[in-house]
Amino acid sequence: MIHVSRTPEFSNFGNMKMISYASPEQDLNSISTGRRPRSHSYNNLVDSKNYGLQVQKEETTVRPRSRSFYSYETSELYSDYGTRNVSHSCPLRQRASSQLRNQMSKREDKNKNRLGVPVNPKKSKPNKPSRELSGSKGNARPVSMITISESDNWEICSSSGMKYGQFVDWEKIDPEPAKKYQQILKSEHQQLKTMGREGFWAVPHTLRAKAYYHIIHNINSRAVTPERDVYYDLTKKLFGDQKVSNHPVPEYMEDGEIPRYCLNKAGMNSVKKILLCLGNYFPDMSYCPILPALVSLLLHFSEDEAECFYSVSRLICYMDPNKRYIDQTFLTYHASCMTFGDLANRCCRGIRKLIASSHQNLFEFYSDWIMWIFADLPFTYAIRVLDVYLLEGFKVLFRVALALLDLYKVSVSSRVADVEDFRTDMKRFVQSVARHCTAEQLLERAFQIPIATRNELNLLFNANKNALMQKGVSTHQKRQTVETVDFNNFSSRVATGTEMRVIWAWIPERFALFSPVLLFHITEHGRGLSS
Repeated sequence: MIHVSRTPEFSNFGNMKMISYASPEQDLNSISTGRRPRSHSYNNLVDSKNYGLQVQKEETTVRPRSRSFYSYETSELYSDYGTRNVSHSCPLRQRASSQLRNQMSKREDKNKNRLGVPVNPKKSKPNKPSRELSGSKGNARPVSMITISESDNWEICSSSGMKYGQFVDWEKIDPEPAKKYQQILKSEHQQLKTMGREGFWAVPHTLRAKAYYHIIHNINSRAVTPERDVYYDLTKKLFGDQKVSNHPVPEYMEDGEIPRYCLNKAGMNSVKKILLCLGNYFPDMSYCPILPALVSLLLHFSEDEAECFYSVSRLICYMDPNKRYIDQTFLTYHASCMTFGDLANRCCRGIRKLIASSHQNLFEFYSDWIMWIFADLPFTYAIRVLDVYLLEGFKVLFRVALALLDLYKVSVSSRVADVEDFRTDMKRFVQSVARHCTAEQLLERAFQIPIATRNELNLLFNANKNALMQKGVSTHQKRQTVETVDFNNFSSRVATGTEMRVIWAWIPERFALFSPVLLFHITEHGRGLSS
């Protein structure tokens, strides 16, 4: 016997609302007879006139038909629709039905006038945002908000990935990815590192998704990691059954910006939900500007939102000091920036002199280093970095950022006089890095750079963190500007302000935080150092 289920599972589709149109008479007939109502026909003149008197009836179902069943329109046409005005019909049918409804309403008004019933015209209300969302007139909103809209999930129906190949066993058509995946499962950690650097699972998309699942689930975290069910409880708590909800931007996000990375509107909506849930579950995470980009990237290769939440949570909970993944406070983030500055001064000395001699803050330039990777790099480059980052941790990010800095030094050396802001210029350079090298060439260059060992990096990181704490930066502190030496008011008979900037750039970051103290002067101590 062959068992055919009447309710096939559509795991790729979420809960949605299907709108059916039926007249009252048809509803009564269908209920009494148990039959499905017949579709409207325009061959009958009476039926065509009554078509405008249809009443909308909502039924909550698990799986509505995709919009592609009704028209060939893309999701962009629906992106500006509100959550209350959802229609499956094409614009021509909407226009025709609206004209019929207008005609019928005019006829009803005439009939009421004949009977002597006064008719009060309805005034159309302008669509204005509520005071709760926009604030009172003249008052700016005190905090940035993130809007979660369930209507954005309609876009899933029109995505190309949902239309084709749902019933195909692709591994039988192309068995090579299946063989590669079995090889991944049998490989040790050192072999996986080599595979990640070589792009072993770069193609196809599903192979990379399976590889990420295997790698992340094998990360040995000392802390307790939340399970998938925790995400469902958090979404129910934060969003409930609301169609549209507004939430303050999580504290750990610097400016509320989320890299899109080719995600559609439904994908961006899912990223917002995951970020809000992470902020709620990890209240001690006070500063983590790379998390929006990391969630956007991992969502590409996750089964659903809960899987992405679980993967990011494992990276957050990893506590090995020699193999960090994510800085979660401003103190640790700033210490990592200082550590990168020390590495850059050692490995890319040319760029240090260029920036220091241009009257620009060298540390502010270095403080953007991790955003070069997780915000500015193109998607195809970022996922290649992610391949290695999941296996090797924070050290890979140092390597890639140094490789980008080395490439930038070659590019900017011939046009230093034309650069007004090195931070902005570096951002543009990274965004257009495809003009200078491929993703494979970037990684190859990164692993050729001589860099300190993990233990040495950990010692340098801790030294920088201790220096920041002496400066007054605490673990639970929000972002602040760490004051450095003001060279604009610097005066000396020995060195100019520009020369002092170059000299100061030689000093390790943890010492450059503090203002210099005069230890020896000829007028006070004479000409001999021993005095």
